[in-house]
Amino acid sequence: SYWEEGLRNMGLVDTEQGIRIGKGGFGYKDGGELGGAERRRIAKKSDENDDATGCADTAPIREALNAGIIGINVPSFTDEGVPDRKCGAEWDGDQKGIGAVAHVSALLVPSGTNTRASGNAPLFHPPGAQGEGTGDLVGEGRALNPAPVRDDQVPPLSAAAEGGKHPIPAHSISECLNGSSTSMLHELNNPSLVLPAQERHQISSVNSAAQGGNHSIPLLKMAERPNVAAPRVFLPEPSENSIPGQRCSQADEALLQKVHVALKLVHAEAQTHHVSPHTEEEEDADDASLKDINHLLSNLGVDLYKHFLGNAPLKFNIKVTGIGTDEVEEEDYSNDLSHRGRQSKRERRQNGAGTETCVSLAELGLPMALSCMVSSLMEHGPCNGDGVGVYESIGQVEEDLRLMAAEPEKFLFHEADGGLQFSESALYGRQEETAALMRAFEEMTTTESSSGSSSSRMVLVSGYSGTGKSAFVRASSGALAKRGACFVSGKFDAMMQPRPLSAIASALDDYCAILSRDEGRIDGVRNAIAAAIGSDGTILAGLLPNLKKLLIADDISGDSTSHLMGREAFRRTIFLFQMLLWATCSKDHPVVLFLDDLQWADKVSLELMVGLVTDAMIEGLMLVGSYRDNEVGADHLLTAYLENIRRSKNVAIVPIHMTNLDSRSINLLVSSALHLAPRATRSLSDVVMKKTGGNVLFAVQLLASLYDEGLLHFSLASRRWEFDVDQIQNKSIADNVVELMTVKLLRLAPEVQEALSVAASFGASCDESLLRVLDRSPDMIMSTIVALDIAVAEGLMVKSDTVYRFSHDQIQHAAYLLIPESECKAFHLRLGRLLWKLSSAEETETILFSMVDQLHRGSSLITDSNERVMLAQLSLIAGEMATALSSFLPASSYLKAATELLTEDDWQLNRQLCFDVYNSCAETENVLGDFDAIEGHLKMLLAQAETLEEKLRPYYTLVKSLGAQGGCNDAMNAAITVVNQLGEMLPPLHDATDADVKKEIGMTMKMLAAQDEDSLLNLNTLEGDCAEKHTMRFLHELVFLAYFEKRSYFPIPACRIVRLSVSHGVCRESAAGFGAFGAIHCLALRNFAQGYRFGKLALSINERFQDKELLAKVYISVYSTINNWTEPAQACLPPLKRAVEVGLATGDTEYGLLCAHVHCSISFGVGKELGQLLKDMDMYSQKMLTYNQHRTHLHSRPIHQVVLNLRGYSANPVQMAGKAMDEISLSASKVGSDDCKMFTTLLHFTRMWLEYMFGEYQLAWGSGKDARFWETPSLLIPTWCYATFYSCLTAIAMARLDGEGEYLETIDKTMAQMTAWARATPWNCQNKLELMKAEFAHLKGDHNLAAEFFELSIKLSAKHRFIHEEALALERYGLFHLETGDHSTAYVLLKRAQVCYSQWGALGKVAHINEQYL
Repeated sequence: SYWEEGLRNMGLVDTEQGIRIGKGGFGYKDGGELGGAERRRIAKKSDENDDATGCADTAPIREALNAGIIGINVPSFTDEGVPDRKCGAEWDGDQKGIGAVAHVSALLVPSGTNTRASGNAPLFHPPGAQGEGTGDLVGEGRALNPAPVRDDQVPPLSAAAEGGKHPIPAHSISECLNGSSTSMLHELNNPSLVLPAQERHQISSVNSAAQGGNHSIPLLKMAERPNVAAPRVFLPEPSENSIPGQRCSQADEALLQKVHVALKLVHAEAQTHHVSPHTEEEEDADDASLKDINHLLSNLGVDLYKHFLGNAPLKFNIKVTGIGTDEVEEEDYSNDLSHRGRQSKRERRQNGAGTETCVSLAELGLPMALSCMVSSLMEHGPCNGDGVGVYESIGQVEEDLRLMAAEPEKFLFHEADGGLQFSESALYGRQEETAALMRAFEEMTTTESSSGSSSSRMVLVSGYSGTGKSAFVRASSGALAKRGACFVSGKFDAMMQPRPLSAIASALDDYCAILSRDEGRIDGVRNAIAAAIGSDGTILAGLLPNLKKLLIADDISGDSTSHLMGREAFRRTIFLFQMLLWATCSKDHPVVLFLDDLQWADKVSLELMVGLVTDAMIEGLMLVGSYRDNEVGADHLLTAYLENIRRSKNVAIVPIHMTNLDSRSINLLVSSALHLAPRATRSLSDVVMKKTGGNVLFAVQLLASLYDEGLLHFSLASRRWEFDVDQIQNKSIADNVVELMTVKLLRLAPEVQEALSVAASFGASCDESLLRVLDRSPDMIMSTIVALDIAVAEGLMVKSDTVYRFSHDQIQHAAYLLIPESECKAFHLRLGRLLWKLSSAEETETILFSMVDQLHRGSSLITDSNERVMLAQLSLIAGEMATALSSFLPASSYLKAATELLTEDDWQLNRQLCFDVYNSCAETENVLGDFDAIEGHLKMLLAQAETLEEKLRPYYTLVKSLGAQGGCNDAMNAAITVVNQLGEMLPPLHDATDADVKKEIGMTMKMLAAQDEDSLLNLNTLEGDCAEKHTMRFLHELVFLAYFEKRSYFPIPACRIVRLSVSHGVCRESAAGFGAFGAIHCLALRNFAQGYRFGKLALSINERFQDKELLAKVYISVYSTINNWTEPAQACLPPLKRAVEVGLATGDTEYGLLCAHVHCSISFGVGKELGQLLKDMDMYSQKMLTYNQHRTHLHSRPIHQVVLNLRGYSANPVQMAGKAMDEISLSASKVGSDDCKMFTTLLHFTRMWLEYMFGEYQLAWGSGKDARFWETPSLLIPTWCYATFYSCLTAIAMARLDGEGEYLETIDKTMAQMTAWARATPWNCQNKLELMKAEFAHLKGDHNLAAEFFELSIKLSAKHRFIHEEALALERYGLFHLETGDHSTAYVLLKRAQVCYSQWGALGKVAHINEQYL
């Protein structure tokens, strides 16, 4: 009415012509804001004129029009007097009379003006076409001459003002825009003034009207704030390349630039005033100073408002009725205009019940965080109405601005949509933990492993549930990816979901998928995998479907059949996983494998985890594991496996303990969720902290609960978050997150609750294929998939491809608790029956594990015997499928459950089913080492068996089980018993005499004498499931048990295998029998030629059957005890290397690693470079511990320590103490133990070698004497050969010191032994014999002959590539010349020896020669 009167006085409004000013029809002319200077000038003049004259003056009105602030909008009409709909006019169809209405739009709405009329109506609509339907914008010196209309044609304004169906049309006319308005538009179009996405694309471009053209200026729709027509700022029209819903990058940059400028201004202000936070004492002492600070901060708020908007604050009156319920104070518009004109605006403001406040920057389109900060400063009070956000110093303002500038995506560029948003990539208060994780990764990728350290790293993240362990690791994945890591993860399930090795297999399957998409690496990866695992990749592909994408076609089509059973199959699986990572993972292409919730990991998965992390061959793998330490005690399965990793000393474990967040971090979390500065959310976060104790999951779910209940909400009208701290503080909240989530779930629809319970019954995740089967049920009210999609929308679950996963396991737990405990079994049984009944045959195979698991959980409720037997059959199938996939723990659970389903009557009614179930169960338990359980099942089998045929399978499992437990004598006795029952009578184990052994050997040689070479190579194959084949199996086990435990009995079963093979035909086990028989010829009969012959026959039979499963056993016989008596020792290394790989690949870790021990020993004996040899020894030593091959590991330790000493890693080079072993402690614990005689022998022999090499001859003689009382070695190179070689050299050295005396016998004996060996294998022994002759000639004083032998030994050593023995011969020859006085020749020879020792890698010997002789 004020502006109406002014316009009338100016002659711009003629009521007689029927033009009205709509009551309250005021607003922005072009959607922009009034310039600060203009608004203050007009307001001041209008107040002054109002007070002086009592009526509205025309001067400020005219000034407003000249400035383009006020515009009159006249709708266009056709010649018939109806609205021109092409202009977008909308009218109430019930209105008969239509007239023209002029709207006066003003930026500044005076206090007391009712703005409700323009609340939701757009002030201006862009015209349909240029020049059509546009009136004239009244400017200075121009008149409005609309077409005359009758008063009865004017529609009532209440149609729009009071919420009518259609808004009143208004069209912008912009012909007279002058420079002032153009400048204003330039300010309005600053891209830093931003809008929500949903409004941005409603805006047309700013057109040429700003430059004086005739196009209309588009304006924006007003914000929907109750009772307040909130102005909006508009942006330029998005370009054609813009993506709807995304913010213009130019606007982002401009806004961020303004924040940086503001930061500089605030920093300068802080430096000027040096204002710091005041304390309570300062407040009491100096109220005046506090007022100064408040005034300073308030002025700073005004300056920032002007900086971000370009104008002074826009003010209006409000009456505060509660938090977030501001109401614009209304005036009584029934009063006459003259009365209102006589009352000044200043008086109305003073007398009104409202409080003067400002239009917030958020309502003008700026970010909420900025708006709250500026509002708090200007009012120096709350920005949320709850007493928070008050600044105490300019430094605090600077801190918040700096935070906004550092994280613009969170605080400045965020689109406020009214929803809570928790960032998955944000970390709060975890800087130290993040640094530790990144440091471990950097060390893993940069550290070179050595004998004293390892590059392997394992990060263990521990903490209570809900502390953010998983979120921490996943949030770090981005930083790891930037450093070149491939991040994959798997999660263990509390429900023990029966997926074979589910967590690790899922992660590595994702890894294979990533590799298959890497076009730059895929060819190299395929070749590396083919070289590493070959056709065995098809076995692993059963667990990793995506691996097929990386296999070469020949490998996919290759034969993947296997005879492996039991633990060997599991060991093979572990090895194949290791080889996959060994082939594809490196420090250039590192992999971070995250295993979540290790407290629920099964034994099989933990063994695989240990195998992966401790494998020294795998470089570039960092395993990160998380677990709840409050659920993992000293007796927990995980604790034992982690201790194994620590004891390995091959892995550096990095512990990271996660605790609850502190109050500052919780505040950061709340700040991030609400996109407000932390200072504005402190009061809310304090309540959250108090109620949750800083538990991250609890805090997030509490905020979500408050949001759901409306206690925390986003006002679209005020565009800010609103909450009542006192109401939240007084609210009764659950004590833990599970109870809180249960309450939340109970608010969902019953169908959604049911679907969540179904999903929770399957574990942390479930596949859509299961749900589709369940949805076929006729009783289904709502689709389970549809219901779970609702849960996904609620944030309770996440859907990835076809898999639904709970957002957190605590949510899954809460969903499962929705099922009454008394109904759980029935619930699972119903699910299992539905899956069984409604699935097709093909689907049954796919979902078998889940189906059987559900049925077993409710099996106690099954009363029908047919259903019970059917479930037992399904369980057997599931167990066999799981076993084929090397998933022995789930297989064991299926089979154990099946045994519980079978009754005594079933042994008669379903006899074969009972035997199959119990035998499979016992075999699986043997793999898992569950020996207590296996005993009961085997007793049941043997008690129920009525024939020998029914007893054979459980007996074989019994022999394997007893051997695995260390009861070798019992195992051998059991095997002898079965063989006797099968018709092959063997002498009792402890009653066998030498005569019995000689008789067996004689009978076998007689039978073989009648066979020529061709007939042996073409022996028939033993076919069918006959008694002889079963006999072979038990004899095969007996051969290898006897070799280690009772070697005197060893020839008897070996000879029986050979005779059965010749008589009835050969089978897989025949190869091991011929190999053992060849070893007997070499070790006992000294018939090296015949031994070599049978060794070749053993290899031929193994090749004939393509038998990888027994390859390691055959090769250990041939290449450790036979071939090095005939062939060069170096020729044995490649086959032994293959035996190691095949043995590990097939799960025969015992003989695979025994081959590794022999390989390393022979490598030392032939002079392999010690640096590389040490790496191999470290690697194999770790594998021996990983696979519990403690006997082989014990035998390998002496040579391992010798290498370390020669490399210079021991303070005393002749003392067997260091990284590999400590002879004092080991000798004290092992001496006298029958199974450790070989270790003691090796210990004394190896110590004698070192003592002689480093000149400690007396010590060497003592060690040699001790060794002679123990076991005779079976390995020629280096053990037996070196024992003879160094015993002779030591005896000669001692004879030179003490006289020949007692030493002569040893010299003669050892030289005779070496002479015989040199005739059999000159390559391996001749150079050693020549050196022995040289030393003996030197002892006898024949210097010329000694020199000839020295030179011959040096020549042969070099020729046969024994560089270490060449070095020794050069050293001894140099000392010979030194003793004879030829120092120059001695110097040359010792330098040459030094060079050879250096090439060998014996740095300790290089230093020794320097110290002693040079």
